[in-house]
Amino acid sequence: MAKRVAVIGAGVHGIAAAKTFMEHSHDVAVFEGAEDLGGVWRPGNNYPGLQLQSTADIYSYCDSGGTPRHFARGTEHPPAAAVYTYLRDYAAEHGVTPLIRFRTKLVQARPTYDRNSSSGTGGVSGGEEAEEPAGATPTGWHLTLRRYTGPPGEPKDAGPWEEFDHNCDVLLICIGCFNVPKTPPFPGQSDFVAGGGVVVHSSQLQSLCGGRQAALEDVAVMDAALAADQKAAEERSGGKGKRGAGGGAGKPETHVTAAATSATTAAVVQNGGTSSAGGPGPQHARPGSAEAAVLAAASARLAQLVSGKRVVVVGNGKSGEDVAVLMADTRAAKSVTCLYKEPQWSVPYYLLGLVNFKYPLTTRLGDSITQKLHAPPGLLGWLHRAVGWSQWRLIERLVSYQHGRAKLGVVPTHAVERGLDCTLHAEPFGFFTAAHEGRLQLRQGQPVALGAGGRLQLDDGAEMQADLVVLATGWGRSLPFLPPDLASKIMQPDGTLQLHHGIYPYEIGGSSLFILGWNVGLFQALFADVAARWALEMVEGRLRVTKEQMLAYRTKLFAWADRCFIPRAAADIRRGCVAAYSYEHVDDMLKEMGADFKSLTMAEYLQLYMTPVNAALYGKAMRAINTGSSRSR
Repeated sequence: MAKRVAVIGAGVHGIAAAKTFMEHSHDVAVFEGAEDLGGVWRPGNNYPGLQLQSTADIYSYCDSGGTPRHFARGTEHPPAAAVYTYLRDYAAEHGVTPLIRFRTKLVQARPTYDRNSSSGTGGVSGGEEAEEPAGATPTGWHLTLRRYTGPPGEPKDAGPWEEFDHNCDVLLICIGCFNVPKTPPFPGQSDFVAGGGVVVHSSQLQSLCGGRQAALEDVAVMDAALAADQKAAEERSGGKGKRGAGGGAGKPETHVTAAATSATTAAVVQNGGTSSAGGPGPQHARPGSAEAAVLAAASARLAQLVSGKRVVVVGNGKSGEDVAVLMADTRAAKSVTCLYKEPQWSVPYYLLGLVNFKYPLTTRLGDSITQKLHAPPGLLGWLHRAVGWSQWRLIERLVSYQHGRAKLGVVPTHAVERGLDCTLHAEPFGFFTAAHEGRLQLRQGQPVALGAGGRLQLDDGAEMQADLVVLATGWGRSLPFLPPDLASKIMQPDGTLQLHHGIYPYEIGGSSLFILGWNVGLFQALFADVAARWALEMVEGRLRVTKEQMLAYRTKLFAWADRCFIPRAAADIRRGCVAAYSYEHVDDMLKEMGADFKSLTMAEYLQLYMTPVNAALYGKAMRAINTGSSRSR
């Protein structure tokens, strides 16, 4: 029986969820609070110069047929504008875009119960909210939403808003992990700002660099390149050609209109990917390519922002190091300093300049040296750990040597394999080069107070001077629209999730509520597809994993985390990070769904293990799922 499905959020996971449930004949509505889709990749919702951390060939949905056409040009790490165009066109091609109600926010979600059943297996009782019967689980949801009715653009908190109700059988919360910036307040911050200082979260930097308008100019550059590719393909084929997800299908007219007035971006394109305002274009994109143009334009905007300023970036995760080196590379700032709590391991894109990091990190063969959640028993397990330990020591030595970490005093105290959490990242291009050349200062310490005259006080008592403070301090999570008693059954005060696979709230039960997008790891688009299918299998009654089995899995996972990782990484695993066991995470979901790789050919099976992750192989496995019977773990 078709269900009424409400998807909250139109980012990577929201798009996958809507597509999956729509393709299985459910009635889907998507509610997105912003004016556009894409989540963290939405134009204007990230920092200038953001690129995909993983390589282009491993970031795609399961049915994209390999590397998306949007990524097949000037760099292995596409800029945010390219990722956005892929998501936008994918949603349009698969019929998701018409389902999205933009500028519409969820205010409250109240559970409904079937008065005739305490088992939680019935449907919504006419959309009526009811008091919770003893031992019952929600069978549906009564949603209160607000639609922004003001002029075009991002919704303003002050409104005007129009409130309305919506009833659904299934609620898929796809708000992701990157929607609540952590911005710690500092004593004296008002004096710092009154004196001309600026404090901003890294995700809001674009607002100081031309805002959404500038980001749309980047999108237009990528669209122009896609159109040129399409035209060339048509000329080669001697016909009209097929216009699919790679051809800009469904792109809003405002994107082209907004970008048409971009003299800066046009000049960058004409100059072959260089910008006089920002110095040489990035060296990690092919000169003359659309990607080089977009990255050079971002560098030019950052150069204008930081010109003559003393910049302090707080945080040495992916965003912190990205922003720090992007600003240092403009050579326009008076100084750029990256503050950090403790040194963190990061992975060079090319080990010793020769081996692409995707081969040891994103293949099953390379992943075999990691500490396994489902480790082989006995002597075989001991041998696995011993061989893995020796290989990790070699990797540590090579990475430390390549980065010159000892000279900079940034060698982490923990073994790299014991810190596999969501702070581990690919090292931004040129980060350590900038540090060794003195364009970027690395300083251990955390700000504890700000003051007039650009004063910034550190936790060790030292003081610095700053004009611009960028907080790359991460993200928080909240579910303010859920009743507090239900929200507490999903996430504990310390951030520990009570979600099976980071998806299913087993303390709430039933099959009407799922959180998609909090299982963060290496292959986010693949995770989105697999998690959406897992939720579908649960909703349609074919997946029979008991609460006891889920609790046993949780106990095993947390014990493994405490045993094998440093406390910070273990806590990250409790909060949903699956980076340390990405393959096992996917395999365990597939196993519960009854999916396997028996349908693969021998060549595909070798590819599954020997080459970087290919989402299409997982799509083939899921297409072979038997939808005619229920399954238990």
